[in-house]
Amino acid sequence: MVFFPASDKAIRYCGRVALSSEECRFDWPGVEVRFAVTGATQVHIHMDGARNYFNLVVAGKSSVLVTEPGNTRYPIDLDPNQQTTMHLYKRTEAIAGYPDGRTGCVIFKGIELDAGRLIADEAPARRVIEVVGDSDTAAFGNLGSRSESKTAVSRPPFQDVSQSWGAFTAQAFGADCHNISFSGMGAVWNAPGLDRPAMNEHYKQLLVSSPEQWAAKPNDNTLPHVDLVILYIGGNDWWTLTDRGDNDFIEGYVRFLRELRALRPAQPFLILLADEASGSCLVTRDRQRLFSDDMKRVLGEIVRAVDGEQHSIYLREVVPEPAIDVEDDADWGLAEHWSVQGNRKWANGVIPLVAEVTGWPC
Repeated sequence: MVFFPASDKAIRYCGRVALSSEECRFDWPGVEVRFAVTGATQVHIHMDGARNYFNLVVAGKSSVLVTEPGNTRYPIDLDPNQQTTMHLYKRTEAIAGYPDGRTGCVIFKGIELDAGRLIADEAPARRVIEVVGDSDTAAFGNLGSRSESKTAVSRPPFQDVSQSWGAFTAQAFGADCHNISFSGMGAVWNAPGLDRPAMNEHYKQLLVSSPEQWAAKPNDNTLPHVDLVILYIGGNDWWTLTDRGDNDFIEGYVRFLRELRALRPAQPFLILLADEASGSCLVTRDRQRLFSDDMKRVLGEIVRAVDGEQHSIYLREVVPEPAIDVEDDADWGLAEHWSVQGNRKWANGVIPLVAEVTGWPC
């Protein structure tokens, strides 16, 4: 048996990771480990996967890998006469609470082969899109159905970030997607009950679970390169906006954007608004309309305060295609979040906006 550590150059990562000579840690949703194998009959993935769900794609065929805490070897049989590509995709988010415990940080140790060699997978995508958001971006409950649950308790088996609007949007441009999202998190204020800093503090972190050790600073190249930052966040702030008032939210979001610009000085930012009929967790069209109107008002003030388009910060309204319908159960998953169908419709509204602000063909 031959062991290749996580730092081996043939192993590639998509998303935010904390890589050392001995291991690779990651916890944001949608992080992907990519490699290829030739000449082996069996490969073992060495990792502590915590309580996460992964899509394991072997030679184009996908299966679900469910992990438990503790260092474990996951065996996979291969055809030694074929070069086999393998992708390990984290479909769950960083710290999701559910009855059997929290998802947690992955500690990927490396790959062990019984024979043959490890080689790099295909070349990295030419473009990388980073999506920043809350449960809508984390694909909370997208595999569930509206009838299964009316609560907001996380259920990781029903979450798959590879079928989120961010992933669908990136695919349209042949881009990789880095997903920086956390259910219940706001830009400035979290949803009631989520007792941790908001995205204005979490964005700079390589790992959600280790805020001090893995925090980026301007010009230190800690964060992986991206070509576009898309923000769809503010829905959780909205729940207390009336009580707290516009001014505090606007001031906090403006500070967040300025800090984000210090970390991402060259990339365009695309800030998304829900139209009056697509907002999640709102149940009725009247509440969707109110949410849309409120966010247009405050985000419009925010973008004007930072001289938006002069600094490549664009505010755009998303019109899903076809329309998301609050009355159509097929558009909704668990706890009134978008289903896979709802995510795809939202992505269809985002794709032309990305093409507009970047000039990329799709």
